[in-house]
Amino acid sequence: MLLKICLRVKAINDFLFNELKFIYVQTGNLEDLYLNSVIDEMKRKGNCVGMSILYLAISERLHLPIFGVNVPEHIFVRFDNGKTNINIETGEIEKAIQDFDKAIMIRPDLAGLYVDRGILLFQIGGYDEAIIDFDKSLELLPGNQIAFRFRGKSF
Repeated sequence: MLLKICLRVKAINDFLFNELKFIYVQTGNLEDLYLNSVIDEMKRKGNCVGMSILYLAISERLHLPIFGVNVPEHIFVRFDNGKTNINIETGEIEKAIQDFDKAIMIRPDLAGLYVDRGILLFQIGGYDEAIIDFDKSLELLPGNQIAFRFRGKSF
């Protein structure tokens, strides 16, 4: 099930970012968050808000349970079917990791924050750091299946 979900997400990402050449821009420019501007054929760019709105529109059309998630100074989307959660970064992963660092400083007791940051670290090849986050998540929430799965993949 998890593999099937990951493949769907990868297909959407490949289509948007590789085939259609959408790009993420880190800016406060309002033009980069309005959907009509983001999908403009001449631009195809957006900030984390604009790209997340695009992703939400596509996932709604595909009947995928994807929702917006807001952390300090950032937004991304999450697949959540009630059994499995997968964060989908629509912007720069390094920036998202920094945002999770801030969120963890505010709420170090939330196991999900460590899993989410660990998955991003995993995606960029930071396996040792990811394992530390998965271990912390399991310390806070023993039995967290997502943390167990990704921890195993990180070795």
